[in-house]
Amino acid sequence: MKINLSALLLPKALAGCPWRQAKAGLLVLAFTLLHPSLQAQIPLVYSAENTGATCTAPPLPTFSQLPIVQPLTDPFMWSDGRGRSTSFSDWECRRNEIKAEVERYEIGTKPTRPRTLPPATPRVYSR
Repeated sequence: MKINLSALLLPKALAGCPWRQAKAGLLVLAFTLLHPSLQAQIPLVYSAENTGATCTAPPLPTFSQLPIVQPLTDPFMWSDGRGRSTSFSDWECRRNEIKAEVERYEIGTKPTRPRTLPPATPRVYSR
């Protein structure tokens, strides 16, 4: 069973398409039901936004150097081609690799949080 994780990770790919959201939800549910041993191991809430931030970034080629791949790639294959990620402990770094690829080739990097935010100006509505 192959799961297109990029479709699950990209909110813009699912936005406005209720059938895609339902399909993604069913895939996650089916995967969880097929592997009940994972239910106790996978945390539902993380204490940090990117738990794989300490993992080294993969070397990514430029967009023009990317190969043309007709079928979907294996989401569990490491970016540098060293094999498949088969344990849950590897998934933290593999997820960070997928994030780096999506940011580089599709959506751009997430800006850092500013040190200070200006106070919000209340809007005055007149009738």
